[in-house]
Amino acid sequence: PGSDRFMDNDAILAAALEHSPAVMAYAFHFDGTPATSPICPSDPLRFETLPGTEVTSLMNLYQPGGAVCSLPFLVDKAGATGFINMAADDDGVIRRVPLVMRYQGGLYPSLALRTLMRAKSIKQAGLVARGGRLERITAGEISIPVDGKGDVLLRMQADDLPFERISAQDVLEEKVDRQRVAGRILLVGTTALGLAPYHATPLGSLVPGVVYHAQMIDNLQNLRFFLVPSWQRWLELALIALFGLVSAFLVSWAQSLTSFFLLLMTAIAVWYGAAWMTISPGIIVSP
Repeated sequence: PGSDRFMDNDAILAAALEHSPAVMAYAFHFDGTPATSPICPSDPLRFETLPGTEVTSLMNLYQPGGAVCSLPFLVDKAGATGFINMAADDDGVIRRVPLVMRYQGGLYPSLALRTLMRAKSIKQAGLVARGGRLERITAGEISIPVDGKGDVLLRMQADDLPFERISAQDVLEEKVDRQRVAGRILLVGTTALGLAPYHATPLGSLVPGVVYHAQMIDNLQNLRFFLVPSWQRWLELALIALFGLVSAFLVSWAQSLTSFFLLLMTAIAVWYGAAWMTISPGIIVSP
């Protein structure tokens, strides 16, 4: 009787997925083990390479060996899937999220990208590369800056106030008005301690994975991106050379204590300038 009850619940979920623009999540893995299902993932990204884009530019994308997926009949009813992989930097902070990966000859989108495309009825993405490296991914009118591996820099907000949370208990007890969620993108995930993995953000906070995906969808939907322009490295080299020349001039011209304070003020000005470029126009320049 217990197993029948659970199967009924699965059938109810399958019926709900069939009649809604849902996207099921799955996870790629890189340990060489095969996928949990021969049909998972089953819906590669439809894309076109825009003029000037070389096919070899896709060779640098992540190439997983398999995937862990939901129950096949649930995936079939949903009709769309997206991966939820995220990788932290060496300091344990997640700053980048991959938007596409190469798997068995096809390209597969992240949960955020697939969700946005389905919400806006976008059927095909575009790939833009320059110098043999992927540079942008387009989805309709949205142009997303990525690096050669298909990663996008996540622009975290200081809090998650823009995202409304609804508890599973309120849903089960039918306390949620349908109009409250109508026309909105909903992410179903766990946030309770002990059930959900928490990740470190660049802002110093810990958030569950579902919040990361919500932030990514918000970035895509509102065109809120960090940019790493092609001239970034040249600007950094110019700043280093300029700071060296200013330092040499001040040391030879002024007294040691005066030179120290002038150099300190110059360093602070450069740091604040870089911080302003990061916060306001979203351009990454590392001083």
